[in-house]
Amino acid sequence: RDAAVMVSVTDKSDGEVPEVFDVSWNEQDLSIRFAVLWSTGRLLKYRVAIGPREDRIEATITSTHQELWERQ
Repeated sequence: RDAAVMVSVTDKSDGEVPEVFDVSWNEQDLSIRFAVLWSTGRLLKYRVAIGPREDRIEATITSTHQELWERQ
């Protein structure tokens, strides 16, 4: 039977709880992936996996931001 994977995120500095979505578990490389959308519009994508040794984990965090440029 498949187990559900749940992720919760809280910004300890202000208590904000962002939207967490696209949660998935990869059994082959023992990693979890998820995306977090903050109220500021900042989107972060995470991949967390067992590291090269069992007493370590590795995390890859991808940040996306948007800028508006205006000709002068």
